Amino acid sequence: MEFLRQLFNTFETKLGMDRWYNSYALANLSAGGVSVLIPLYVLHLGGGVGDIGLLTAIGNLVGVPASITWGILSDKWGSRKHFAVIGFFGVAISFLLMGFAESFSLLLLLNATYILFWMSSASVVTVLLIEKEQRGLWESKIGAFNVSAGLGWSLGLVLGFIWVTLASLVLPDISVFRYLFITLSFSAFIGAIVALKWIPGDSKFRDRSFRGRLLEVGDMVTERFRYLPIHLYYLLKPSRLREAIHKVGHSLSFFILAVGLIFTGFSIFFIPLPAYLKKVIELTDGQIYLLFIASALASALFYRNAANLTRKVGPLKILKMSLVTRIITFPLVIAPFVFLDAAHLKILVSLAIFIILGVSWALINVTNLVIVSRLTPQNIKGQAFGMYNGIIGMSAVLGSLGGGYLAKFGGYFLTFLISSLFIAVGLSLINVTAIKKELNES
Repeated sequence: MEFLRQLFNTFETKLGMDRWYNSYALANLSAGGVSVLIPLYVLHLGGGVGDIGLLTAIGNLVGVPASITWGILSDKWGSRKHFAVIGFFGVAISFLLMGFAESFSLLLLLNATYILFWMSSASVVTVLLIEKEQRGLWESKIGAFNVSAGLGWSLGLVLGFIWVTLASLVLPDISVFRYLFITLSFSAFIGAIVALKWIPGDSKFRDRSFRGRLLEVGDMVTERFRYLPIHLYYLLKPSRLREAIHKVGHSLSFFILAVGLIFTGFSIFFIPLPAYLKKVIELTDGQIYLLFIASALASALFYRNAANLTRKVGPLKILKMSLVTRIITFPLVIAPFVFLDAAHLKILVSLAIFIILGVSWALINVTNLVIVSRLTPQNIKGQAFGMYNGIIGMSAVLGSLGGGYLAKFGGYFLTFLISSLFIAVGLSLINVTAIKKELNES
């Protein structure tokens, strides 16, 4: 515990973060390790890439009503802190039980349970970040939190890499998976204790509810490869959607539609990727973890640079460059394994590709939020971010199913090409709108 205390103090000093951020860093450590472990475990249980897509899609569907419900309950009960604690305990129990799951159906159920509880903590984190801060400090606090959470996620991947690399030398596969799930559950459990101790006491909003406050700041809190579909309800009621489109204007509406196509492409690519690396390329579990570590660390460490670059060059130019990079890079992920012979060169080039993916994600996430914010009048930012987050939530569901079953029936390379095609269509839609002119005027 003394080591953890010293580590937390170092993070607070270096990153300018509040002490309670560590509770989310510990929970993200668990989630980061599990993010690769779950698809690998699906394959170990005899499932295929289609099952991975189905499991992810169901998890995202559960997250939609869960995030809304948790937020409403936190308003009703006048509490934010305790919903974070409940969420972390629920995540810990879910991961612990996953270690003993011996069928895909049980793993699917436990994954949905994990998402249910994860949303309890995720849906209130933005409110926790801003409720006691002046508006001018929001961006710096959210930036520090993103770095902290991203590093936690990356450490979870590092832990997974070390464990599957070393434990596989002495333990059978089932025990390697089981003990890692159990170990990761302890991190979430400690995160719950830290949250209970360090998250500041609750203070009720006098002017804004959970939903109003969250819409005011937008979904600026990021999570690696999990998009928070809090506002999908904006897309489920046609009259509300038409009203929102009328208010935000056609340029922003087309941009948000383009984001939906782009993020669908992202999900189509990332969902079958672990199965491709495991089944087709026959990488070890440790090597797969290593690649995702490179991407997660690159993203977490580049967020602040991404914000600075966006201010200097302009969000639209950076966004287009990043999207073109992904259009090219997604199919190229197979290149090292096709054109290179030396095993170490294959891994080194693949690491470079994953670093590029991580950096591009930081740039895309920052620029998207800047563009939506700049194109939206202050009095309707809530509806704009509602549409933005809603389309991402829908994309996560559709892309998960599409990526899994495309890979199953059409092959991996075709799936990666289609993912790039979705991004290219989204980019084309951005190019034909008047966004550039409006950004220059804003």
